[in-house]
Amino acid sequence: MKVSVVSYDPGWTCRFEAERAVITAALHPLAPAIGHIGSTSVPGLAAKPIVDILVGVGAEGNLDETVGPMTTAGFTYVSAFERAWPARRFFVRLQEGAFPEIGAGSSLVIGRDVHSLTHIHLIVHGTPDWIRDLAFRDRLRSDAALRTAYTALKLELSAQEWPDMNAYNTGKDAFVKAAEAEALRRLERKR
Repeated sequence: MKVSVVSYDPGWTCRFEAERAVITAALHPLAPAIGHIGSTSVPGLAAKPIVDILVGVGAEGNLDETVGPMTTAGFTYVSAFERAWPARRFFVRLQEGAFPEIGAGSSLVIGRDVHSLTHIHLIVHGTPDWIRDLAFRDRLRSDAALRTAYTALKLELSAQEWPDMNAYNTGKDAFVKAAEAEALRRLERKR
């Protein structure tokens, strides 16, 4: 499958705001912290047209409490990835509507069989994962040379065939890990 990478669209911020309102209403009792992350959150950066949202809850015990309200709100729960990352609950808003869950035994491939508009990464607020995701976003927002290099890499990778979105993401992994590490070093120096 080919991965679509397109020029920055200011409408992605509006999509984030609309989704934030839905998530806030669904998870109101858990008082979630919600942030726009990923390439669609960085003005001027080319991206897959999928809005990534980071949602933080107060404790790991709250993670499973999110599944019912989020699926009721129209998101599809992707439990298939929990084995690899047990401290995250992953949800998507699909273009075609919602399945209640895409589980470990599912043959559906996101990006090939079903296409998503939004990815929600639900974790515990304030954890190292939380801090890293926001630091990387903020570094991309403030560093034009990094944005240019990241765009070039994504455009190069998007020209290739991939078995799934995870394989495409693996192609970006070394670049992202290096940029995240530098973002965290800069954040630490500011403290």
